[in-house]
Amino acid sequence: MNTQAYRVDQIVPSSNTTMETEVPAMQRSAIVNEDVGFTFHSSRAPMKTVSQDELTAMNGHMARCA
Repeated sequence: MNTQAYRVDQIVPSSNTTMETEVPAMQRSAIVNEDVGFTFHSSRAPMKTVSQDELTAMNGHMARCA
């Protein structure tokens, strides 16, 4: 049996601790073809508070995260 594997990468704010577990769980529950697999990888971008300045600063970390 050959399994086709896909890599899913996500960049998340450091203050968001749910996306790293919820997105893979949702995907796994939706798989109908067992010959298809997914691996999930996350990188955190620092963010202390939700404000315009913090969002702008967080954008400066996108190249490192990717």
